[in-house]
Amino acid sequence: MLDGVTVIDLPRSRVDSAQQHDSALPAFVAGPENRLATVAIEQLLHAKVLPTDSSWYYPFVLTGPSGSGKSQLAKAITRHWSALLGETDVAYFTAIDFARQLHSARSKGQIELFRQYVAALKVLVIEDFQQLPQRTFLERELRDTLDSLREAGSVVVITAQEIACADTGLR
Repeated sequence: MLDGVTVIDLPRSRVDSAQQHDSALPAFVAGPENRLATVAIEQLLHAKVLPTDSSWYYPFVLTGPSGSGKSQLAKAITRHWSALLGETDVAYFTAIDFARQLHSARSKGQIELFRQYVAALKVLVIEDFQQLPQRTFLERELRDTLDSLREAGSVVVITAQEIACADTGLR
């Protein structure tokens, strides 16, 4: 730490760096205003077992303008836990993709199967939460999903450009 600035190394994907086409940064630099968040970030990026008490940051919400590093952190958290737990226990969605898959499962009569899949996750990452369509069914399903994952001790990471509005129904 230098003058209140913390540098957190980000896990890289297992793809050979010559083949890697994403723009993953090697580290996240957090200023003093993010001091509290760095404790949770370091735990989510470097722990070998899931935190047993993540209730103090559940769900873990990363907010900030476009380009501030939210996606880099979310993808690094996804890579870290996928490597440790396996890809069946970790899911990464954009908010739009989550809504589409939920809608698809509902229209095919497979909503219970989708609920079971999500409820069994150890880590769920949802990006661009501000783009989630405001539909009562979707909001209710997401609220119930978050409640279920919290009870199961799972980790949920959400990114958004701003904190969700009070009228989303997700209190």
